Amino acid sequence: ILKIKENDKNHQNNEIDGVKIDLEKEWVQLGKSNTETIIRIYCESESEVNANHLAKKIMQDSKEVVSASLT
Repeated sequence: ILKIKENDKNHQNNEIDGVKIDLEKEWVQLGKSNTETIIRIYCESESEVNANHLAKKIMQDSKEVVSASLT
């Protein structure tokens, strides 16, 4: 999760309950589950389509970080 934060230094973010990245008109928050082996992604945008696009981008970024750490 912190690697995603490092990759997005151009936006304001905080680390309360995971990592929240504030973009111009939307935000995304990543947080690890304490009960499951998953990372939860929450986002808010002007439309559901934009929110889904943002969530998919963060999921892809997360997969890339994990893949890079395994090599």
